[in-house]
Amino acid sequence: MEKLDRNLLDLKSLMELQIQGMDQFQDTQLAAKAALETKSWPALERSLLSLDFQSEGLRCLEERRHELWTRIQQQVLGREAKFYETLPRLPEPWREPMAALFRDLKLRSLRLKGLGLGIATYVQTAGALVKAVIHEMNPTLKGRMYSRSGFIRGGEAQPLVLNAHY
Repeated sequence: MEKLDRNLLDLKSLMELQIQGMDQFQDTQLAAKAALETKSWPALERSLLSLDFQSEGLRCLEERRHELWTRIQQQVLGREAKFYETLPRLPEPWREPMAALFRDLKLRSLRLKGLGLGIATYVQTAGALVKAVIHEMNPTLKGRMYSRSGFIRGGEAQPLVLNAHY
């Protein structure tokens, strides 16, 4: 029983760290969104690098949490099972805190997913708009996009570079 309590305490700490990490990840996503909207490319680059670093940390925490939860399930049930199948078998003082942390993790992950999808939609819409503008300006380009240095992304034609002053 002492080993189970120690594992549950470790799991509680990991879940709290994950929640804190997800909150920070969301703040960084919002900073990236703001940088996109204001066209602050250096700030966007910093945000994207930070998101890469934070996502790796969250991945490691998730792996450790899954590993620990599997160990707890083996101690309690003798097999892997769904969270709410295992929860009633935990010692009484651990049931409510674990359920609350699990709900928080689920809600935060849904919030992050929604924000990520919103940003992706914004970027896709902006890209489609730029392609439409390019097509209207020069239909012979057939919607091709160009890099900052003027190289064509798939195709051959004279480079067309758009900027805020065009």
